Amino acid sequence: MRGLLRPMIPLALATLALAASAGGASGGAGGRIVFVTNHLCGGRQLDCGRAEIATVRADGTGAVVLTRNAVSEATPAWSPNGAQIAYFRPTRRGSSGQVWLMNANGTGQRQLTHLKKVQFYGDLDWAPDGLSIVIKAFPSGVGGATELYLVNARTGTTTKLTDTVLGEGAPSWSPNGRWIAFGSEGRLQSDRIWRLTVATKKMLRLTSGTPAAQWPSWSPDSNRIAFTLGGKVAVMNADGSHRRVLPQFGAHPRWSPDGGWLVYVANGDLFKVRTNGSGRTQLTHHGKQTANDQPDW
Repeated sequence: MRGLLRPMIPLALATLALAASAGGASGGAGGRIVFVTNHLCGGRQLDCGRAEIATVRADGTGAVVLTRNAVSEATPAWSPNGAQIAYFRPTRRGSSGQVWLMNANGTGQRQLTHLKKVQFYGDLDWAPDGLSIVIKAFPSGVGGATELYLVNARTGTTTKLTDTVLGEGAPSWSPNGRWIAFGSEGRLQSDRIWRLTVATKKMLRLTSGTPAAQWPSWSPDSNRIAFTLGGKVAVMNADGSHRRVLPQFGAHPRWSPDGGWLVYVANGDLFKVRTNGSGRTQLTHHGKQTANDQPDW
């Protein structure tokens, strides 16, 4: 299964040496970036036990680990008002799991969904009204193509949004509420960015197959999409036009709330850069066997 999580052990908070830097915008609660901190087993990404969710200020200071348990959380996402974090938590080590919610400071951790036949391994985003969460999941336990589902953020009720053989992953909901961008995965037309119109379910392919395009993220004004193209951070218009590749190698780009910066992952750490490619700043400095990933601003 492509995209299946590889849970890992986090390093203690004391080992997260973080570099202060100037610039950037406030995001999340109190201007923080939420991310996953992992541990590497012998330098390899293996199932070592658990990965934790943490937050850090946009200047790289004040890291706080929010989850501490025996399983691996993943794919954290800020609610539109910055008051909550939605995230993936498995039922047991290496298994499928559920959508969980917690307050911005890590309190009030609670299970939202109670999925049974649907296999959920991560990838989610909030609707801009805060009432729904879109997730990627397998329709059954036998694999196949992943689909997008909508989860009621209050009740946990889940409904299927897509029904294709394409394989949808890494959904990102546009702030204007009209579209969900996602990356196709699996055997059919993999590593392309698509745009789904929520009202009509019409899909538009925004990138071709070469080089690989992954992890779309909408700008605050819904006019542009940041993504990873051939291993580099890239930006394009909402219709796929005017593509621009930044000099930075990296993955999982996410926009700052003011639209002026992108946070992304490179070499196991979080960096930020202006959308024109300038001002690259390292935010975290992982330990010898630690990697930080999956930021949301």
